[in-house]
Amino acid sequence: MLYCHCWLIPLQKSLEMIPVSIFDLANSCRLLHQVDISPEDDPIHKDHTVLVSENSLNDCVLFAYRSGKAAMVLSAKKGKVVAKLSACDAVASIQGVAVTKEYFLLICRYPSSRLREVLHVELFGVTKFAYIRTVKGCCDHHLSTVSVNHLGSHLVAMCSSIKMNITEIISWNLETEDHKHLAKFTSTVIGGFCLDLHFCLAVCDGENFLRVWNLASKINDQSLSISVNNMKNIEGIEEIIPMKNYPRYAVCMSLNAEVISIWNIRKSKYNGKAVHLERGLIESMNTVLTLLMYDLLKKKFSKKLTGLYIIPCLKHEYRILPGDLLLGLSEYRDHLVIWNLKSGSIKERIRPTYKDQVPLNAFPSYSKDNFYKELLLKRKKGRETKGSGAFLTPWEKRTETKTARKRRLEKEVKKEMEILQQFSNEKSNPIDQYLLSGDEKVRKRLKNEPNVCCIAITSTADRIVFGVVKANRLKVWDPFRKGHKTIPGYENLNFTTNSTVYLTDGGSKAIVLAGGVSMWDLDGDTVLSVFTPDSVIQNMTPMLESNLILLGMSNTPVLITLKLTSKNKLELTSTGEDMFGEASSSSEEDDNS
Repeated sequence: MLYCHCWLIPLQKSLEMIPVSIFDLANSCRLLHQVDISPEDDPIHKDHTVLVSENSLNDCVLFAYRSGKAAMVLSAKKGKVVAKLSACDAVASIQGVAVTKEYFLLICRYPSSRLREVLHVELFGVTKFAYIRTVKGCCDHHLSTVSVNHLGSHLVAMCSSIKMNITEIISWNLETEDHKHLAKFTSTVIGGFCLDLHFCLAVCDGENFLRVWNLASKINDQSLSISVNNMKNIEGIEEIIPMKNYPRYAVCMSLNAEVISIWNIRKSKYNGKAVHLERGLIESMNTVLTLLMYDLLKKKFSKKLTGLYIIPCLKHEYRILPGDLLLGLSEYRDHLVIWNLKSGSIKERIRPTYKDQVPLNAFPSYSKDNFYKELLLKRKKGRETKGSGAFLTPWEKRTETKTARKRRLEKEVKKEMEILQQFSNEKSNPIDQYLLSGDEKVRKRLKNEPNVCCIAITSTADRIVFGVVKANRLKVWDPFRKGHKTIPGYENLNFTTNSTVYLTDGGSKAIVLAGGVSMWDLDGDTVLSVFTPDSVIQNMTPMLESNLILLGMSNTPVLITLKLTSKNKLELTSTGEDMFGEASSSSEEDDNS
């Protein structure tokens, strides 16, 4: 008897059961079974999207929750799940399912150390439902449609990018494991299938016609083959953060903010290899909305702060201070704000003081005395703003003399003008960038310095160095000596807004990133050395008392280490124990030379 079945799997609204209806299409669409299936695992997406194979094997169909970790085989005759197919690893994310005469296919997305993410096609047997092998792709494709040809030899997928409005047709040979990119076109696919390689059909968004491709002529073209091993890595390192309490380690964040890597810079065995990787901790946004604390050793979030409001700033403008405090800029970038991370409230506002007073009124002819008289007149007429002035009881108002009232109003107007003057000064002097020194209180000012791009300050605040765009030179300012000087740069020096400068050796030397990495003798007014690689340097951070320079490149996820040498052999001080399970042996000593 020939059976022809229809499976009806509606969108799931409950976390407990999936209602499934099975109809016999050969017998007047008679309802065979109506069962509720427990998925055992909670769905990830709020809409509980279910992925279902386009075709079936005999009376079995394959389905799974989108982005889940397992798929289920449903038998139409038995009206129940006969097998559960789990992905090979717990970090898998199922993006599609398919069925051939020989295999059940799970198309899973996996994190990759060389690429952002990569697709794996995991094959399971159709008799014993056992895992057989994996066919790998080249990168993370956003699948729109997945089809298997009627011979079961090839898996064909259409991958669309909504942002770029481009769709690519890719294929996997399930026997030879050959992976190809067959075609690319400008449009977004909303539906399609490929039962025959001679006729690959697609319907695109906003189009009222059918697109057809003949893939048979390209399916054996080896020039189109791509594998994960020959893909170029485009993930660089954007940010390098030294561990203050564990100085042998540095934490790096990739350009796409998807990978956090930890590097042991003391062991030569781990040169070019991270000792620990974390994925999915950071989103690629540049403002802070929620504060999470993650324990790298315990590999879990240790604290999540909710119900607090932190003014959005660029991520590099936040500073963690001792005592669970956070430093950032105010709403209008005119002063600094310190938050208490335990209570979530603002602990303190640090406002600068100004010698030059900005006019309170937009009209130059409007003098400060006239403004004072106008405010005083409003007060005398009882038109002061709500909340301003001292609170007086009815009895105090009746007994207040004219002289006392005059003195009180003059005092209130004077205080109001001081507040308005402070606001006016801050409004006209927004903060572009700020630096933190040691526990020193310094109030010095250097005016009329245009095109400043990068600044560094010593811990004692006795020397400030900054680069100048266009002029390509370095300026040195010693606030307590009341003088500053200019050091000319070298031929290929290129100061930009992305340049950085660090001070070392008590402020006598500077390390500059401006195109290349250069070492400067500030007391001798000379450039000592220059390092210019072929690739673009994305980030630079000195470590271990500036004896090492860590570089993050734009085209590789590997942390580059430069060691500063001198006439005397460089000896690095002890930097603590290994924290991430790096085994020590006689051949794996710390690199001190």
